[in-house]
Amino acid sequence: MDLSEIMNQRVFAVAGDTLNPEKYAYKIKEGLLEQGYKAFGVGKEAVDFNQIEEEIDIIDLCINPVKGLVLLK
Repeated sequence: MDLSEIMNQRVFAVAGDTLNPEKYAYKIKEGLLEQGYKAFGVGKEAVDFNQIEEEIDIIDLCINPVKGLVLLK
């Protein structure tokens, strides 16, 4: 999937510290929201992806890969 295909998706889940303005997860989530996408935080906001009621198109892991694999399971 190339970047144009990714950006045509509408619902993103960003895994990481989406509550801390110093972290990339926060910056990515806020940037997506500013551009009109639906973006949900996982890790600090939602405990896991199952708490998101929307069908997720793209998952952005802004966390340690080991923690990311645990979240995906």
